[in-house]
Amino acid sequence: MEHISAAIARLARTQTAYESDPEEALGERLRDSLAPGVQLTTQVWVDTEAGPFRLDLLLTRPGRRVAIEVDGQHHDLGRDRWRTVFIVSAGKADVVYRVPAVFVYSNLIGVLAGLARVEPQCFKREQRDRWCEVAQARWEQSDSESSNEIPDDCEGSGEDSWSPKEGWRFSSRAFAMNFRGDIYECSARGLEPYLDFVRTTGLRDVDLLKQAWERRYRAHAPSHADTFADPLSW
Repeated sequence: MEHISAAIARLARTQTAYESDPEEALGERLRDSLAPGVQLTTQVWVDTEAGPFRLDLLLTRPGRRVAIEVDGQHHDLGRDRWRTVFIVSAGKADVVYRVPAVFVYSNLIGVLAGLARVEPQCFKREQRDRWCEVAQARWEQSDSESSNEIPDDCEGSGEDSWSPKEGWRFSSRAFAMNFRGDIYECSARGLEPYLDFVRTTGLRDVDLLKQAWERRYRAHAPSHADTFADPLSW
């Protein structure tokens, strides 16, 4: 009966706590693995100079606030960058980790292992050690299988021009997710050029900031096809 009651309580909570299935899958795994004193809140509204934004997941412990955004395939990277700038600079979160929804489906253990590596104090030790152990085992297995089963001289396939071997070795199924880029983006050094741009333009709307930033970048690097490969190492 206790298991049934727990299942009913979880169902009632998840019906209103999450906006999408990937958010629920990640959030519930995190919730079951939190260290003592750590709280998980979902669908958190925060006020910033650019207006209110909603965070998918927020982990809080004394002295640390960790936001996690689960991004679907239609998320606008440029717009999300400016959201992060305003959220972190307003002190609403110390860092914002962005997780592609497809990784939750294909590599949940790798996402968990990646979060455990950058925020170890948020999780029970036995859980984070297990996540990292499994993710490492998958990497070693995929590396071994790709070496044994796929010849080294395979030609590239798909628009990435990766060989089948490389596509397997470096696929999302094979390794712990790396969040170092997110940490840099939320650091004082990472935020500085964007906050300077906000002060210079006087803009506070993320869509207008995105457009102005893109125009400035195109003016300085018109030959680059990738709008977001900017020289400021965001």
